Amino acid sequence: MALNLAKLVLGYLKERPDEKLTARQIAEWIFATFPDECQAKK
Repeated sequence: MALNLAKLVLGYLKERPDEKLTARQIAEWIFATFPDECQAKK
């Protein structure tokens, strides 16, 4: 599966409308949730 970051981030933020998240927190979530896809992109 190719990572579509725009869709992933939008979905993640829509699930948490009351949370204030930094770009770093979102990036850490992406790396934790999709480690194989992130390694393939390196």
